[in-house]
Amino acid sequence: MSDSAPRVAVVALPWLDVLLEAVRPVEPRPVLPNLDRLAARASRRVLEGSGWRSHLIAGLPFDAGVLARCPAGPCVAARTVGVRPGVTWACATPVHLAAGLDHLRLSPPERLVLEPHEAADIAGSLNAHFAGTGFEIPDAQGRHWLLRCPDGYAASTVEPGEAAGRDLRECLPSGANGRTLMSLVNEIQMLLHDHPVNAQRARSGRPPVNSLWPWGVGVATRCSPLALPPLATDDAWLAGLWTVHGNDPLPLDGVDEAIGRGRGVHAAMEWPPPVEPCAALLALDEGLGASLHQALDAGRIDEITLQAGGLALRKRRVDRWRIWRRPHSLLEACS
Repeated sequence: MSDSAPRVAVVALPWLDVLLEAVRPVEPRPVLPNLDRLAARASRRVLEGSGWRSHLIAGLPFDAGVLARCPAGPCVAARTVGVRPGVTWACATPVHLAAGLDHLRLSPPERLVLEPHEAADIAGSLNAHFAGTGFEIPDAQGRHWLLRCPDGYAASTVEPGEAAGRDLRECLPSGANGRTLMSLVNEIQMLLHDHPVNAQRARSGRPPVNSLWPWGVGVATRCSPLALPPLATDDAWLAGLWTVHGNDPLPLDGVDEAIGRGRGVHAAMEWPPPVEPCAALLALDEGLGASLHQALDAGRIDEITLQAGGLALRKRRVDRWRIWRRPHSLLEACS
């Protein structure tokens, strides 16, 4: 990167617009000094289609269609078991399916918190059931577990964040092995129905893990190294994408470290903090919002693009002096 190139922070918060709508009728609204200052006099741009990850990596030296060529399963595998070319992987996200009047719907996955021993017990039971089928869960840590699939397995899937709250009949796997993948999900649901972990969760008033949601099916391939900007994220797919291209991602709380390298930063937060909306916004403002505002104010970065759902807010240091622009709050900017 040239010394004269602007140091840019690109931050994806794909859920932020929904969170802001949730607090719009609240009185008094939470005070967000850092995020409101970032939004004040920022320019706005509508993000058209293609998904929030595609918007985040736009302009970086990836080849066209990189997210299709490097789906979530192989990327998560690269972070946990390494790149194994030719092996088919998927993500398997523990979820709670809730019954509607005439359909099942997926509860927001970020609200389902599993203790490590619960994850290990469930994965152990499933692996015993999977024996000889070509399926295996070699890693059951974090939000998205890793599922090895039979060689040559192929299916088109919907990731859990996009399926949450919808009629699951609209989100079923399709493609060559879509039906068999759905059959696998049905077997998992039956196995978990009376699982001891769920019995204990019910006794303690916590929602059961009554299914796994498979998504991101793909074959692992080797990729050429790329010179990418630092990435700070809790998104397993993006972290794995950086890994397979020869870069070490940082955890989400590594934004300050990334900015300190003098090359700007790309950051993404897959899910909001697991608390009610007002508290989540306050936590965001005091954490990531403070880091970004202080870095821009001190001149350690030159501009910030905040991607909030379908809208991008761009704030440059020079924008602070454009007093003819009416300053607006984050809530106003995202209206």
